[in-house]
Amino acid sequence: MGKFRIVIVLLVCWLSSFLAFDTLWKHPADVLVNTGGDAIKNYYTPIWYVLHDSAGHISGMHYPYGDNYVFADTQPALASALQWYHTHIHKLDGYDILAVLNLAMVIGVSLGIFFIYLLLRECNLPWLYALLVAVLISLFSPQIMRIGGHYGLSYVFAIPLVWLLCHYTLTRKHFVHWVLFLTVLLGTLQLLHVYYLLICGLFIAMYAAMGVITNGRQYKRYSVRGVALVLAVVVPYIVFQYWLGHTSHSPDRVAIPYGIEAYKANFKSVFFPSYMPYLSGTRADWEGQVYLGFLGLPMLIFLLYKFAGQIIRRKFFTILKPTLPTPLQLALWPAVFSLFFAIGVPLLWLLQMDLLPEGLRQFRSLGRFAWVFYYVFTVFSAFTLYQFYRHLSIKGSKKIAILLMFMALGYWGYEVQLYLWPQQKKMAQRYTERSAAQLFTNDSIYQGLINAGVQPNSFQAIIPLPFYHNGSEKLTAHGSGNIMYQSIKVSLQLGLPMVASNMARTPIISTASIVQLFSSPILARDYVNDLDADKKPFLICYNGGTLTTEQQAMLDRAQFLIKIADLSYYSLAVADIAPQQVDVVSEYETAKDSLLKVADMQVSQPGYYLVHTFDDKPEKQGMYQSGCLVSVNDTIWIAQGIEIPTTDDTLEVSFWVAITPEYHAMGEVFGTYASDSSLQNIYCQPTSFWDIDNMWMRVSITLYPTTSPAKLNLLLKGKYLTVDQLMIKPLHADAYSNTPYGDTMLYNNYFVYPLATTQKQNN
Repeated sequence: MGKFRIVIVLLVCWLSSFLAFDTLWKHPADVLVNTGGDAIKNYYTPIWYVLHDSAGHISGMHYPYGDNYVFADTQPALASALQWYHTHIHKLDGYDILAVLNLAMVIGVSLGIFFIYLLLRECNLPWLYALLVAVLISLFSPQIMRIGGHYGLSYVFAIPLVWLLCHYTLTRKHFVHWVLFLTVLLGTLQLLHVYYLLICGLFIAMYAAMGVITNGRQYKRYSVRGVALVLAVVVPYIVFQYWLGHTSHSPDRVAIPYGIEAYKANFKSVFFPSYMPYLSGTRADWEGQVYLGFLGLPMLIFLLYKFAGQIIRRKFFTILKPTLPTPLQLALWPAVFSLFFAIGVPLLWLLQMDLLPEGLRQFRSLGRFAWVFYYVFTVFSAFTLYQFYRHLSIKGSKKIAILLMFMALGYWGYEVQLYLWPQQKKMAQRYTERSAAQLFTNDSIYQGLINAGVQPNSFQAIIPLPFYHNGSEKLTAHGSGNIMYQSIKVSLQLGLPMVASNMARTPIISTASIVQLFSSPILARDYVNDLDADKKPFLICYNGGTLTTEQQAMLDRAQFLIKIADLSYYSLAVADIAPQQVDVVSEYETAKDSLLKVADMQVSQPGYYLVHTFDDKPEKQGMYQSGCLVSVNDTIWIAQGIEIPTTDDTLEVSFWVAITPEYHAMGEVFGTYASDSSLQNIYCQPTSFWDIDNMWMRVSITLYPTTSPAKLNLLLKGKYLTVDQLMIKPLHADAYSNTPYGDTMLYNNYFVYPLATTQKQNN
């Protein structure tokens, strides 16, 4: 009977996953679950790494710098194993790797059902009931949503298995092999996604503490095993940090990425549905959605009722150690603590006081910590539901008990189906569209170039236009249309890396070097210094979208090759990747006799001019000298009540913002330009500007003509910000002035050198 039962259990585990994700099971090599944003990138990076890279460095994006593959969502453990197999056993192609990535997710669902079943059996629940509930809990898991794009976070088995191994470590007679298994598991999980180690590590530490606190009579036994559990977390963490420190040599990653204050859970996102057909309007941030199902809220009320009774009877220790099976007894409070962690308590408090440890600042999505609460509380709900069924049966209401159990499980299953249906529909559609073939072979890009007399291997990298580059969180370019998918398609079919990027926490200095390609021609390009002049040209792929002035200029410098499907292809020589730099100093020498004198400037036309260097605020180093504005209470007043006389000119206001790694983004600019007869509201984000000089970003704002004197108010809101060098001038005027910084000249609020000096520095 035992062998027959285990066969039935394993069969149901597989069959449930198969019925939920039949398209992925039947056609794993033919389906891209999603083709936009993180989803297509998270397919691309492991596929590229396996086929083209090794030693933990991925070169497919952010060319020529690349990055450590941990920051590219390659699922390093899986990617490294496949890369070794590809190198030493059998050559793989994109379809093979895609199949492994898809199968890993759905196999993870089957394993999740099995491990939750084992946990429910440890709670002394009947095996058929435990099996059915395990299916419901697994298929309703918030991690199922990650199959839509965050593949490394989709492994449903991870947290239940960690919980099960913690239970075995504390309760089994021989615990060493269980804790060793847990150590290896955590080391592997963090190389699938780093979040697993912190999510599980927090739970394990609290679980171990609960074991010690609630078992005073066996203090020594639980203390030894509790220490072993903590070491199972600490050892993989130390090894990982040591390895990362020796393979990732970029100290300029953003210290506090976006999301820690936004991607969190709340009461509604846990106990109320976000996309069910009732109680609409409770949708929380996507990262914080951890809905427990319809049983969650009634079970919370029941639990609080029981605790209230214990408080009234002064049985406080019973609250700490509730009358539950051991796995639930020890896991309940760690799960509650994880929920508070997901809500932001106490992390957001520490962040506001600037006391949050540096390592924790990197975890942008606190909502994911609520996954622990989901698994523990749904197991608790299943246990309590069965106890309620038993209570009614013993009291002689067996038919009512059966009816209520049937209704509860039936509605739970209905919610699961509503939850899964959108993904099932999308996967079936992706298969019908032959999404994998669209990526790997359709359009025959390679053959199309060959037919045009162009050798694909004659290029060194791809520049997609409109250009995109996301990940540094300081400098952002989103591109337009479907350019990310289109360029990834070209990259995989031709085996060429991309200058563009969509990785996470990308080093800021190298990002600035790339984005600077599209800066004003007044500025020198650092990127050019990282390329060999005799290297192969770049391949531009352009989808016809709207280009910036600098992007259009780059396209104009390139040579058209061929149009294939929706993309036009151009060849761009290394010598032409940057425009001819404007020799401002020479132009000034030619024009200076015709210029007008305004204060300390020489200008090309009369009008309103103002320059403020902020030298009167020497507390911090500015762009070229001591003196600049720094944020106070997350605010910098750049201009406060500046009176500008009536003018027919359109004015340009420009200033420089330091590009630093302390905090994501570069603030938001708010302001007004108000006269008696008009009001212009001002808003922009510095991160979208691309004029970069010496790790400072030039921000420019246009002020329109007024019929009466006006006042300008301009402030920059954000954390850890520095502003320098404000200039106001007519938009189409040229303004020159000397500076005290060597042979530097200020031109339209750009710092420029004689071109010969600039070229000498670049060489």
